[in-house]
This record gives sequence, structure tokens and C-alpha cells, in this order.
Amino acid sequence: MAWAADTNLVAPPQVVITQAFAAQIPTVPQPVTPSPAVQQVQAEDHSYELRAGRAVPAASNARQVEPQYQLQANLVALAYEICIGIDEYRSKYGGLPTSLSVADDGRLTTDDVTFSAVVPAYVRLSYTPDAPLDSAFVTVADAESGLAMSCVRSADEMWIANS
Repeated sequence: MAWAADTNLVAPPQVVITQAFAAQIPTVPQPVTPSPAVQQVQAEDHSYELRAGRAVPAASNARQVEPQYQLQANLVALAYEICIGIDEYRSKYGGLPTSLSVADDGRLTTDDVTFSAVVPAYVRLSYTPDAPLDSAFVTVADAESGLAMSCVRSADEMWIANS
């Protein structure tokens, strides 16, 4: 269009078709029957559909928010409380706990010490200490949706992050 409006421009190259177009006839795939040794495996459905109206009650240490955000608020509060407990443990015993476990009542325990944190039944816990670096990585995740929060304790600092 610029060439047509300005006669000082060089003409653009032209395309010339030298042969006629052939009609495209779609090929019909022939059915293939699997041999008896080959099994057809149905792919698993890994999709996740949020349950409408799923709401969790506010945890005792979490800020009460709108129901659709309460799960996230609970996970943040739990991750923070565990990280604070790990920091207090380090101050009192001079090192990080080697492992954390959840008792039947939901209490978080390690080496004869019980933390104040209570892990709800719908939450899964992951704890990775790194004693030489004096750091720890804690993740609390909702077992149903996978929503997770992490607490990283590194030397003298702590961070809470979405996972």
C-alpha cells in the first residue's frame, strides 16, 4: 500500500504462480487393529476440579478472612508458627531439629519436644533441615488442592512464601 501511495518507492517483488493448484483430497486413515500382545491403556485423568463451596474453619492462630481465602490464611499462619518454633528450638538447644513429625492429635513434635503448632488433618508437612548452613525449609500444603506455603529459615532471617 505504501508503494501505491508513493511513486518514489521501488516496486515490491511480485509473486508468479506457474502451475495450477491441485485439489487437496484428505486421506482417510485405515483402522489399525492392535495385536493381542499390545494392550490399550486408558490415560488417567489428572485434572483437578475445585469443589464448589469448600471452606475450612479459621485456625486458632490465623486471621479470619473471607471463606475463599481462609485456607491460604491458615497455611500462612501455620508455616509462620512452625518457623518460629524452629527458631526457638535452635535458640534453646543450639541447633535445628533433625526431623519433625505430626502426632495423632495434630501436634508437631521432635526429639521429646512438642511445638505449640497444631497441624490440621487436611495439611501435609514437609521439613528439610540443613544443619551446616543453620537453615531449614518447611512447607505446609493442603492435601486436596495442593495450595502450599513455605517458611525458609536462613541464618538469622525467616521468609514466608507461596509455593
